[in-house]
Amino acid sequence: MSIIFPNQQRSHQTQFNASVFTAPHSSGPALPRAVAGRGNSDLNVSFFMPGRSPAQPQMNPAIQTTLRSVQHVEPVSKGFCDYLSDAWQSVVNCFWSFLSWIGLAKADNQDLEFRLKDDAGIVQAMQRQRERNAEQMAHEPVKSFQYRQAPPTWEMHEERVGHVQVGIAHAQGRRPTMEDEHIATTFNVRVGQRDFPVQLYGIFDGHGGPMAARYVRDHLQRKLSEALVEYNPNGLTDAGIWRALKMTSVRLNRDFKDQHGEIARRQGTTATVAMVIDNKLWTANVGDARTILDNSGTAEQLTEDAKPNDPRYRRGIERRGGTVENVFGVHRVNGILAVARAIGDHRLNGAISARPKIAMKPLSDIRQGSHLVLCCDGIYDVARTVDVASSVHLHRQLSPGALARNIIYSAHESGSTDNLSALVVKIR
Repeated sequence: MSIIFPNQQRSHQTQFNASVFTAPHSSGPALPRAVAGRGNSDLNVSFFMPGRSPAQPQMNPAIQTTLRSVQHVEPVSKGFCDYLSDAWQSVVNCFWSFLSWIGLAKADNQDLEFRLKDDAGIVQAMQRQRERNAEQMAHEPVKSFQYRQAPPTWEMHEERVGHVQVGIAHAQGRRPTMEDEHIATTFNVRVGQRDFPVQLYGIFDGHGGPMAARYVRDHLQRKLSEALVEYNPNGLTDAGIWRALKMTSVRLNRDFKDQHGEIARRQGTTATVAMVIDNKLWTANVGDARTILDNSGTAEQLTEDAKPNDPRYRRGIERRGGTVENVFGVHRVNGILAVARAIGDHRLNGAISARPKIAMKPLSDIRQGSHLVLCCDGIYDVARTVDVASSVHLHRQLSPGALARNIIYSAHESGSTDNLSALVVKIR
C-alpha cells in the first residue's frame, strides 16, 4: 500500500474457461499467476520477517520505467520521490493540525469507535456485509492477472495450524522496503465452562513503515482472546464474537497510539483476519487487504475493500472531520492515505476508523477440497477475487505453500508494484 503516489489499476482482457470454475454474479473465472515466505515450524505462531527473494524476476528496464512513470508508484528518481512525498505530507499535516486547533476539524471521536450494536443490529450488519462482499466481487473489473508457476528461488513456508495445512508466501516486490506481516496460529479460549479451540490467520499490510503491522501481529492473539472472554460472559454467541472482533481492532489502534506515539502518527496497517471457532468461519477486515474462499470451485469474497471513493466510507470519513481528495487520479483521505480504514495513521486526526467489517460463514457451508486465501492489496491491484480463487481451484493438487508462492509470483509478473503476501489454508 502507498501513502502517496499510489498504484493505478490497469485493466487487460483475460480469457476464462467458465466450464471449469463458477462464481456467483460473475461472467466467468480467470486464470491468475503468483510469491512466498518463511516461518518457524517449531512454533504454533509463525512470524515471517520478509526480505527480497534472492533471484526475483526482472522486467525489461524500458518497460519498468514506463510502468512506473504512468502509475506514479515509484518514479525513476527514488530520492526525488522520497523528498516530494515527505514535503507533501508535511504540508497536509500542518494544514490539518491548524484546522483541528481552530476547531474546524474533529479530533478522534472515541464514541464513534467504541460504540456497539444490540443483537438485532449485529444480525442486520452481518447480512448487509455479506451482500456488500458479493456486490464488490461482482463489479470488479477485469485485471491483468495470469497464473504462473513460480521458480523455486521464490520462497514459501508451510506448517500445520491445528489439524489444517497452511502455506505462507511473502515478497518485497518492486518496493524499496517490505512492510507486510502475517499470523497463523491456534489457541484455546475458555468461555463459560467450556474450552474452544481457535484457529487465527491474518495478513497485515503496513504503510509508512513496518511497525504498525508488527504491532498487530504481536498483540492480536492476546487482545482477541481477552475480548472473546469479555463479550461472552454467559457462553459463546455470534453477537459476542462480533463484538470481540470489533473491539479487538479498535483497542489495538488505541494501544498502538498510546505505546508508540509519533510512530503511530506516521505509520499504519491494514488487517484482514480470519478466525475459525465453534465450527464457524469469521472474517474481520480493516482496509483493502482481502480474504476470499475457493468453495470447491465457487469463488466467494469474504471481506470488502475499504476505499475512500466508496460513498459509504466517504461519509464516515467526512463524519469524522476528514476529507477525500483526488491526488493524481487516486482518492486519498486528507490528501494522504489511499485506504479508508486502517490501524494507526493518527496524524489524520481521527479521519479514518479502525473498526473492521465482519462476516461469518458456517463451516458446514464450505465443501470438501476448499481453500481459504488471505492476500494484501498488492495481489488485488492486478487480480480479481475470481482470478485468485479459480487459480487455486484449478491447481488444488498443489500444497498450500506452493499455491501461496504461485499467487504472489503471478501478481509480480502481472505488473504489481507493491509488496506481495499470500496465506493459503486448506480449510476443508
